[in-house]
Amino acid sequence: MTDPLRPFAGLLDSITRVGRTSRSAGAASQQTTTTSHSVAQHSTPSTTVSLPERLATRLSVIGKDDRKRRRHVFVEVALLSELGDELAMDHGFGELVEEVCAIIATDKHMTDSLDTLLESL
Repeated sequence: MTDPLRPFAGLLDSITRVGRTSRSAGAASQQTTTTSHSVAQHSTPSTTVSLPERLATRLSVIGKDDRKRRRHVFVEVALLSELGDELAMDHGFGELVEEVCAIIATDKHMTDSLDTLLESL
C-alpha cells in the first residue's frame, strides 16, 4: 500500500528544518510554561499513535468544508509528530504553524493535493 503522505515528504522535511530552527531559538531566548490550549488539549503522544491516526482524530471534529482549518490541523499534527509534542508548549509554535500555512496557501497545486489527502482520512 502506498503511503498517502509520501507526496508531502518534502514539505514535512522543510517544516522539520524550520521547526528545529524556531525551537532552538525559542529555547535559547526563553523558557515558558504557557501552553497552546487548543493544541495541547488534542495532542497525543507521538510514540503511541501514527500520524494518519492523529490526523484522522483531529479532523473528525472539523467540517469537511473548512479546508483552511483542516490544512492548519495537518501542519500542527505534522510538526508535533516530527518534533515532539512538547513543541505545543513553545510560545512561538502558533506563529510557526501560521507561517507554514501561509506558505502552503501560496501554492494552489499543494493546497489541492493536501485537501484531497485530508478528505481521504
